[in-house]
Amino acid sequence: MIAYTSIAEALESASRAASRREKIQPVTELVSSLDEGELCPSIRLLMGELWPSWAGREMGTGIEAVMDALEELAGTRFVSDLQGDIGEVGAVAEKAIEKRSQSVLSSQSLTAMDVYKALSQISRQSGRSSRGRRSAILRGLFLEATPLEGKYIARTLDGNMRVGLGPSLVCHAIALAIGMDPASAKEAYQLLPEMGLLALALRDGRAVEVTPEIPVRFMVPSRRAKEPPSPGLYQIRYGGLRVQLHLHRGGFRAYSGRLRDISRVLRAIEDDILTLPQGTIFVGELLGFKDGRLIGQGELLSFLNGNSRHSSIAPSIKVADLLLLKGRDLISLPFSRRWEEARALLSPAEDLPYPPFSLAETRDITRTEEVVELLSNVMEIGLAGLIMRDPQSSYRPGATGGDSLVCSSGRAIFATVLQAEDGVAYHHMAGKGRRNG
Repeated sequence: MIAYTSIAEALESASRAASRREKIQPVTELVSSLDEGELCPSIRLLMGELWPSWAGREMGTGIEAVMDALEELAGTRFVSDLQGDIGEVGAVAEKAIEKRSQSVLSSQSLTAMDVYKALSQISRQSGRSSRGRRSAILRGLFLEATPLEGKYIARTLDGNMRVGLGPSLVCHAIALAIGMDPASAKEAYQLLPEMGLLALALRDGRAVEVTPEIPVRFMVPSRRAKEPPSPGLYQIRYGGLRVQLHLHRGGFRAYSGRLRDISRVLRAIEDDILTLPQGTIFVGELLGFKDGRLIGQGELLSFLNGNSRHSSIAPSIKVADLLLLKGRDLISLPFSRRWEEARALLSPAEDLPYPPFSLAETRDITRTEEVVELLSNVMEIGLAGLIMRDPQSSYRPGATGGDSLVCSSGRAIFATVLQAEDGVAYHHMAGKGRRNG
């Protein structure tokens, strides 16, 4: 069983590395040494993320609990002074454990699984005495930890490893460790954006595919330069929050732009959602209505976070794309084909408030003046703008696709067309929407 100190040393080496290549090397060596049973938890400890973003779990503790545990080990005054002088929780933990280590010698070393299980146990504590139980588990970890181990345990609890090891570098290291093309590993990450599960799949040689209940990374539209609008296929941006809706096993899951599970906020429209075919994944925007008014993103975020003041908000989803249909992967198909499939399932809706589930309005426009007129109308009613969809573009998770964000509220790239003696002049203006009444 690998010692946690091997993970801490790999993190420390990466933090001191001067180049991308030097950062990748210690991670590659670490991954090469891991057995199958410890691969997933060890990679998660390396990333400082103990479960997938969509698992709906939180650590449930933070810097205050870390400092309480350290004060019990090294003294309140000493830790308080360190916090004032150093500030960063990992460095404080390292110094505090160094002081404790001068008088106490640990009898055994921590394994990676010891740390993973203890941190997972901390996250499961709830109830009136949960703070005390978390503190006891954490204190036990720090008693057994070396100063370097304590540094990265504290940073894991803080949610910031501070070593510059992002998904791209770790994907590259995993690929080198198992002898595969790094570019292929990074492509697989876009479909399975959790490094522990990805490492297992790649090592086992399993194909990584679009799968219900595992959100893919969202495709990113490019931002056009300030240039004249051109005819093409335009889709309205409503100013909501990005959402993926997965129908599977007789139910559904919804995921935010950060790939968090937000299914609970859609329970009010569950019956509408479940009329759609299982084994299907939609991408679109989550909107909210209150007293018939389309609310802004601030109110919508409060609604997602469970703020009771927004309990009367009615959710609505505008579907902008279709990635999976009855288990059939569509992402390699051109947008025109994916949209044809979506239109066979759903209808657009133009009148406010929108129904619980409908297609984003999409128009194939042949004249520049019509593009400008649509944009003007969109901005006037308080929507966010337009996206120019590329009919031939596949859906590229995590990458910039062929679609272009041609206008956004408050940052119009074009807005009105003015006739000039030498042709057409383009005047830029911000939107004048009435989203908030």
